[in-house]
Amino acid sequence: MIILINMELHWKNSFIITPDKNMQYPNLLRRSIFVIPPDESKKDQGTGTYLLYAPLTGYVMKTDAEYPARLENVIENNQGDEDLFTHLNYLSDTSLYGKHIYRIQHPDEYLRLSILPNYSCNFSCSYCFSAQGRSNKELSMEQLKTTLDYFVDEKRIKEKRLFINFLGGGEPTLSWKLLKFGIEYSHSLAKKQGIHLITEIVTNGSILNEEMLQTFITYQVQFRVSFEILEEIQRKQRGQYNKVCKTIDRLSEAGLYIEIRAMITPLNVELMVKMVQELIRRFPGVNCYMFDPVTDKHTFHDIEKTKMFYKRYLELFFDALDLAQQKGKQLKCAPLRNLNSIVKRYCFGELCLTPEGTFTICHRISSPQDTHYHNCIYGEVNKAGRLTFDYDKYQQLINTDTTDDYPECNACFVKWNCGGGCMVQNREYDKSVRNIICDFTRTFSKELILRKLGVNNTCNIE
Repeated sequence: MIILINMELHWKNSFIITPDKNMQYPNLLRRSIFVIPPDESKKDQGTGTYLLYAPLTGYVMKTDAEYPARLENVIENNQGDEDLFTHLNYLSDTSLYGKHIYRIQHPDEYLRLSILPNYSCNFSCSYCFSAQGRSNKELSMEQLKTTLDYFVDEKRIKEKRLFINFLGGGEPTLSWKLLKFGIEYSHSLAKKQGIHLITEIVTNGSILNEEMLQTFITYQVQFRVSFEILEEIQRKQRGQYNKVCKTIDRLSEAGLYIEIRAMITPLNVELMVKMVQELIRRFPGVNCYMFDPVTDKHTFHDIEKTKMFYKRYLELFFDALDLAQQKGKQLKCAPLRNLNSIVKRYCFGELCLTPEGTFTICHRISSPQDTHYHNCIYGEVNKAGRLTFDYDKYQQLINTDTTDDYPECNACFVKWNCGGGCMVQNREYDKSVRNIICDFTRTFSKELILRKLGVNNTCNIE
């Protein structure tokens, strides 16, 4: 078990967390109040500064080593001055944060629908998670219509705001007839019922013609373009650099929302600042970027190289983040998003329609060729044209891969933020790689907390 209560963080030198077997603050821990010790290797932050972090109340403060022990004694012996009792009650009062641990427990509760139109792609990306599932299989028009009739239905939802995301599988724009129907039909359903519908497309950005562009403008489709930004990296990892640039330019000129998503791999991890500089120079109309570490078991089979990759990502992401913020741009990644979440599971699962006409809990596991496909399917559009769910299986899926399933999460100060980690990573990676990712997540989160504190001694995390 990895105990985080009394440990030293030495990522600057070795990127290994050394746990202390003695939990010094078990009573604070039971209240989800975590003590984060100083990182002695980062002298500029001040040796001896501890953090007291209460994620369920959204509260964090700088403190010394003695103060957590005094709070522990208040709980253990019911002794202490009035200020200590008041502070402890404040740390324990979850109503202050105004956030609740929300978990979807039924497919009907989803407000976001993911649709994979096909398994086909015109790229051969070096790290593609769905490459082994390539085929000519395409979702049928009837299956898509049945699903949209179910999803865009005012009787199913409590609030009139829905999201539909077309993504891969393969490249969604290769199934243009199907994609166009899905966009137009879903919006017609929404308009009749007074539902605000946002349509998104995740695309490699290589396919765009005038008919497509006019459709996207009409329905104000939002775009997530997978793109490596730097020409030499795009050509090595994805290809068709000029075509993607042209697509981004045309979408931007049309005033459509664009987020550029670059996978950070060992090939470009040293180049993140340069990538932000190039985005600002080449695509000034794009204001949102996403730099996530790649998930690929083939890339991360060498433990030492994996440690170095995450170490360099952690060191250099914040340089890129600072530059983006200085220029009024938003740079995102999953660990940054997680710190503003309170969850018991990394994600809410998905209502995701595959080209097979089945529903998977995760779009990354969508083909019968995927190892865990049959374990992740919980529904289908059947031959009679009806949408059916296996509710028992859904319950089983949505209630696994939580912090309760991993003993090492018990004393981890980011357990309520990361929710036990990504289901796919937990299945794809062996224990040694998962440990590296956990170390990275903790160190990244601590850096974010320190940044939020800034020169202050206390703050609310939001």
